[in-house]
Amino acid sequence: ASPAEEGKNIGVINVCLASEPQSLDPAINSSVDGATLISHLFSGLAKWGADANGKAELQPDCIEAFTEGVKNDDGTVTYKYKLKDGLTWSDGKPVTAGDFVYSWNRAAGQELAADYGYMFDVVAGYDEMWADDAKGDEKLNVEAPDDKTIIVTLKNDVPY
Repeated sequence: ASPAEEGKNIGVINVCLASEPQSLDPAINSSVDGATLISHLFSGLAKWGADANGKAELQPDCIEAFTEGVKNDDGTVTYKYKLKDGLTWSDGKPVTAGDFVYSWNRAAGQELAADYGYMFDVVAGYDEMWADDAKGDEKLNVEAPDDKTIIVTLKNDVPY
């Protein structure tokens, strides 16, 4: 590129899509084209990245580090994560642990009935959300004791 052309695309991401996605809402998207855009627009607790040898590996994204689960007497396993400092939404407001609690419950719940909501079925509380006698106020066992801490309890040990 000529010196006049260099730097023109700083801060620009070019993405090739097959079609217009039906939704950019991460909770209800169920298409590849939507997932492509969503992966560029949103961050989660973890992300795929490359290790020093270029091999794909799971890495912390919005969390400081991965943690070991604590096995509870009832067979459930609890994980505690700390959010990184400086996380913000596009409007500059801070991202909080409560935002994750809200979004996970929204994605898993009956009101939204998302195509991929079942992916939360490993989290304690999911079965109660979908029980025949559910009242609609049931929640996943995901807590935000403060703005930086997420505590999630799984039904059992889940190796993946």
